[in-house]
Amino acid sequence: MQPSALAAEPPTAGFGTHAVIGVRVAGVPVSDLDALRCPRTEAVLDEAVAHTRWLRAEGSALSDLLHPVIGRCADADRPLLVALRRAVFRGRRPTGRVWAARRALPPDLAARVERWATRAGRDVAAEVTRAVAEDRVAALAALRVAARRDAFRLALASASPDLTRAVAAWLDDPAAPQPGAGAVASLAKYLARAVAKPSPYSSFTLSGLGGWCDRGPAVTTSGDLDWLSVPEVERQAVLAVWSALAERLWDHVGLRVNPSVRPDGGRLWFLTASPGERVVSVAAAEAVLDVLRFVRATTRPTAGSLVRHLAGERDFVTGLIELGLLEPLRPFPDQSTDPFDHLARWVEAHDAGSPWPRRLRELRGQVAGYREPGTAAERVERARLVRASLDGLLTDLGREPWPAHRPVLLENSVLARPVVTCARNRWQPVLDDLDAVRGVLGAVDRSLGFKLRLAAFFRDRFGSRARVPFLALYREFRADPGPVGPRVDLRRAVLSALYGDSAEDVVAVDPQALAKLAAGLPAHVVAPRSVCCYGQELPGSGFVLNTVRTGYGWGVTRTEHLLRAAGVAVPDRTSAHPDVLLAECRAAFGSQLNQRARAVPYVLDHPGGEPPDGPALSPADLWVRHDPARGRLVLCDPGDRPVLPLALGGLVADLLPPALRFLVAVFGEPQTAFTLPDDVGWRPPVDGVARRPRLEVGRVVLGRAGWRVDAADLPADLPALAHWRDRHGVPRRCFARTAGRRDRARKPVYVDFASFFALSALPREGVVVFEEPLPDPLDAPHHGVHGQRVTELVFELSDRHG
Repeated sequence: MQPSALAAEPPTAGFGTHAVIGVRVAGVPVSDLDALRCPRTEAVLDEAVAHTRWLRAEGSALSDLLHPVIGRCADADRPLLVALRRAVFRGRRPTGRVWAARRALPPDLAARVERWATRAGRDVAAEVTRAVAEDRVAALAALRVAARRDAFRLALASASPDLTRAVAAWLDDPAAPQPGAGAVASLAKYLARAVAKPSPYSSFTLSGLGGWCDRGPAVTTSGDLDWLSVPEVERQAVLAVWSALAERLWDHVGLRVNPSVRPDGGRLWFLTASPGERVVSVAAAEAVLDVLRFVRATTRPTAGSLVRHLAGERDFVTGLIELGLLEPLRPFPDQSTDPFDHLARWVEAHDAGSPWPRRLRELRGQVAGYREPGTAAERVERARLVRASLDGLLTDLGREPWPAHRPVLLENSVLARPVVTCARNRWQPVLDDLDAVRGVLGAVDRSLGFKLRLAAFFRDRFGSRARVPFLALYREFRADPGPVGPRVDLRRAVLSALYGDSAEDVVAVDPQALAKLAAGLPAHVVAPRSVCCYGQELPGSGFVLNTVRTGYGWGVTRTEHLLRAAGVAVPDRTSAHPDVLLAECRAAFGSQLNQRARAVPYVLDHPGGEPPDGPALSPADLWVRHDPARGRLVLCDPGDRPVLPLALGGLVADLLPPALRFLVAVFGEPQTAFTLPDDVGWRPPVDGVARRPRLEVGRVVLGRAGWRVDAADLPADLPALAHWRDRHGVPRRCFARTAGRRDRARKPVYVDFASFFALSALPREGVVVFEEPLPDPLDAPHHGVHGQRVTELVFELSDRHG
C-alpha cells in the first residue's frame, strides 16, 4: 500500500492531519531484551510470593481455629498456646517450648500446624540465590550476544566511548575477563533503553517517515530498516573554530544591523548581544546612523569595509559589534550541514596561503569518514581522530582544546525509505479522540499564567486600547514587572478533575465529556492550533500518548533535515493558516538540535541568527495589542495581522534567548503542549506507596498507571522486592525513574524485577515512580527480518478553523 499525498479527514472533522507521519524505531529488537529474562529466578520468585500468600492465609485460618482451643485448654498450656497462635498469625515459625505446645492440640489441628511450620521453615532466600546464580551465566551470555551486534556497538560507540572501551575485550573474546559490575550494569541499561525507549536524541533510535492510506491494517511496516548514519559536529565546537578564525580575519567578517533595532525618541533601541538579552539604546547620532545606512546599503559589507568607510575608526566599529548594534555574520548558514566547507572556502577567499583551508578540509573529511561502515572499535578510533584534529586546529589557532568531557560528534541514524503506512479507517477514531484532547490543552499550558499576567501588565501600563511596539513592552516589563498576582493553577484543576477520586485501576473519560469541558473553559484558554502527538499503537486499535509537542512538524522536520543531509530527497513542507502569520525562528543558537527543515512561511529574524532568505519579521516589526474578548495579548505585524511566533527546534525553551523565550511564552504555543505531570492523580499512600490509575480518553491512554515510593523504602533484595510488588500490584516489568529530576536520572529505565540486572537498574535516591509498560514491548510491531521493534508514531493534528 502506498501512502496518499494527503489522506483527508471526514468533511465534518474540525482538524486536519498532516500527510507525513514521524516514525521512531528502536535500534535493537525486542528479542534481545527478552533473552535477558531469568526464567528460573522468575519461577522461584513467583513460587515465593505464592508461598507467602499461602502462609498468610493458612496462618490466619489456623489462628481462628486455635482461638476456641485456647479457651478450653488447661491453664498450664494456655500461655504457650497463645504464643503459638501469635507466631502462626504473624508468619513466624515457632520454636522451643512454644513449638512443643502443639502436643496439647487436637491431632488434626496439630498436623495442620506442623505442615504450616514445615513450609514456614523453607529457606526462600537461598532458593532465590541459587536460581540467580544459575540464570546469571545465561543472562550474561545473552547480554554479550546482544551487545556484540554491529548496530548496538556502533550506537554505543557514539553514546559512550568510555563504556565501549571498557567492554570491548569481553565482547570480542569470550575468554577475556568479564568487565566490572558497574560496566556490566551500564551495558544492560543501555541495551534495555535501546530496545524499549526510542529517543530522538539517541544514536540507538532509527528515525524515519511514514504516510497514510485509506484502508487496511492499522499499521503496515515496510520491513526495510536499512539506515544511514548522519554524524554532526557539536555546533559549539564549530563556533569555537569560527571565532578563532574570525579573530585572525576580522577585516573580512561580514556585518549586518541587529534586526531588532528600532528608533524611538531620538535613540535606537535594540536587544543586546549579552546573555541576558537586555533592551538598550544608543543616541541616534549622525555617526551611528551613517554606520547603519552603510551596512544596510552595501552589498556584503564587512568589518574592514566599514572601517575604511569611517576612515580607520576601528575601535568605533568594534564597540558597536560588542554592544550588539552590529552583528558579525558567520560564513556558513545556521542550517548548514557542512559548515567546515563554508569556512574553508571563506578563508581561502581571503587568506589563500594559510594552512587553515587544508586543516578544515581534513577535519571535514574525518567527519565524513566517520559514517563509513566499520566496527565499533573503528568508530571509536575515527571519533578519536576527529577530536584530535579539532583539538589540534583549535590549539594552533591559539585556543584551548575542546573540553574532554564534552562530545565532539552527535550521530544520527535515519531511514531512507518510508517505514510505516497507517490506514485512515483504523486510525480515524483515535485521531478524533486526540483532537478532543487537543481541545483542553490550552488549560494545561504552563505559560498560561504568564500570558494573563502580561495582559494585566499591558492594561495597567499602556491601557487596553493601546498598540505598543513589542520591544517597548519587553523593555518595560524587564525594567519593572510589577506584582506577580494570585496564582491560578488551571492545569492541576483540569487534570485532577479528569482523574476524579475513583478507586478503580482505570479511569475512563468519555471524549464527549472532554469536549464539553473544553467548551466551558474561560475565553482566555485557547487550544493550540497545531500539535504533534507522540505515542505507540496499542493492540485493539488504541494509542498510548507519550507526549504532545507543538505542531508544525516539531521533531519531524529534524528528521527531514537529517534525511536531506544523507542525500535523500524530501518534499518541502509549509503550514499556513488564513487568519494568522506563522513565523518560526530559524537560528541554531549554537545547537545542532535546532537544525531542521523549514515548516512555516515566515521567519522570525532574531538577533544571533542570519539574514532570512524569504518573508521575515524582526522584533522591530512586531506590535502588541490587547484582545478584550479573550483577555490576552495579540502579536501583530505592521499591517495589524496576527502573528504566531514559534520555536520549532529541539533546543529546550529554557535555553533559548530570553526575548525569544518571552515571545513564544506570551504570544505563541508551548514547545511541550502536554506531558503528564508528577503532581496529579495520585491516590493516598498505602504502606508508603501511592498509586495513580491509568487515565484513558476514549481510545487514547493519556496517562499510564503508576506507583510512587521513596527510594529509601524500596526493599534491597529480590525476594523482598517480589513481595513488595505483590502487595502493591506493581508489574513485574515496568519503567522506573526518579521524580522531579532534570538530569539523566529523569530518564525512565526498563526494569525486569525477575532479572539478574534488576537491582542495579533501580533508582536508589529521591522519589521513584514506576509506570506500567504500556504497550508491552512484546506487542511491538514486526519489521520483517529485523524482528519486533518498539515503534513510536508522530501524528500532526491542526485546527482547520483556528
